[in-house]
Amino acid sequence: MYIFSSFNLYNKELYNDSPMHHAFDKSKPYLSELKSREEKNLNCEINFTDNIDKLIECRHLSSQYILDSLSDEDTGKVDLNKFSSKDIIANRITSNIEELYEQLQLQAKEIYFIPNNEFGICLSKIFKSMERKSENTQSILLESFNHAMAIRLRIKENENDNTKRYVISVYDPNMTNVTVRCEVDDLVKVRDFQVKDFINHHLFGNFYKSYYPTESSEISTLYICKKPANESVPECTGKKITFYDWIALPASSINLYTFLIEGFSQKIKNLKNQLEIIYKKNPEKLMEILTAKSPDGIMGFEQALLNDHADAINAFGELLQLVPENKRSELLVNNKKTNYTLFDIVCYREKNKTTMAFKNIVSLISKNERYKLIESKVNILDTVINSLITQKDSSHLNEIFELISLAPEEHVINLLSNIDITQYLEHPLYHNDAKSINIIAKMLNGLSEKGRENIPWIRKLDESLVDIYIQLGKKEAVAAYRELLALKPGTLKESK
Repeated sequence: MYIFSSFNLYNKELYNDSPMHHAFDKSKPYLSELKSREEKNLNCEINFTDNIDKLIECRHLSSQYILDSLSDEDTGKVDLNKFSSKDIIANRITSNIEELYEQLQLQAKEIYFIPNNEFGICLSKIFKSMERKSENTQSILLESFNHAMAIRLRIKENENDNTKRYVISVYDPNMTNVTVRCEVDDLVKVRDFQVKDFINHHLFGNFYKSYYPTESSEISTLYICKKPANESVPECTGKKITFYDWIALPASSINLYTFLIEGFSQKIKNLKNQLEIIYKKNPEKLMEILTAKSPDGIMGFEQALLNDHADAINAFGELLQLVPENKRSELLVNNKKTNYTLFDIVCYREKNKTTMAFKNIVSLISKNERYKLIESKVNILDTVINSLITQKDSSHLNEIFELISLAPEEHVINLLSNIDITQYLEHPLYHNDAKSINIIAKMLNGLSEKGRENIPWIRKLDESLVDIYIQLGKKEAVAAYRELLALKPGTLKESK
């Protein structure tokens, strides 16, 4: 799709060769020479060739731009012809760019979280840091709450007159084949720039307003990127990133949303004192902030679960305790119509830390309200239990059952009545996995006898398996299975 641009276009030949034109002012953001090209918006217009169900989105295009820039250590220049058509992009950007995008964030040298009107101050600080370290280029991932862009910084030195030029290039995937550029001879001139100075806006649409729709959402996260390491990133890497900000940002729903989706657990904790003061003056304002939603209604808490930000979830739990217990569930129940629940998200997560963090949150809710967070729309529990039993992941299995057990008994019975664990029990018997069987028995022991009678699969427990697996020498697993059989309605005495 071709687009309209609000920026001046610099044509090198025109301004160099014609005496009719004044010198082009490069100190204001402009589009670099396009020659025969026109600006295109190919964002979300192309599918991955190796995963045709997935679109190449803004974070993928921005990540590729950054990777291209990082590959040229001298100038950081990016060949924009490689972003000029659907075919070219599809042939060079594969689905593993998603992992590289995550690595650019996790392995970032520094992170800046800034109000957009302080963009120039932030860039001037980065330029000064580059000078101290004798670096010529820097690649940056720039994100709003719903959009990813890229920045390339360069310091050009003129050895003849010992002067410097500071170059800023901003790449917006919604102008896929161009960058907005400027260069100045003094860092003082950089300080006045705002994010909106580099974002397209014109008669037919305002990109900036779609990235930052409200005044409170005019906040950006800047990741100072380095080449992603080949080795896998440790889970704790995110905690070690130094977080910089020099302005006391007010507590707001969008700021808390951003901290949750980015996993900035310490910044969440740092809000506590501010929020305590707000609660004393205006309890409703505190509730508004703790909803932690984006302007389009997406829950930060939900995104933290999807991104496995367990530390951020636990930090959010500290803030949740500022609210009376009977009001906490209001902040966690998503009113938007979705095909899944928070519990479904947790069941899908492979990391036990995420399940533990969610369990901690549920435990903070009044008991008669907890069922709202342990509901399922996709009936995934069967599959999850089977997977954890098969993998002998007893720790994660235990966390899932402890999470379920936090709900009122009638809700636990309802969940367990819709699954059938008996079909999976031969696996732990065969592998002599007593732990998994003991965990199931422990959960059932927490229910009343009358409650267990309402779970159909308990009646299906097969006593004949005892003799089979005793003969196979699976003594520990059989002993655990006998404990399970003792909970079978109508067979309690016989099992003993």
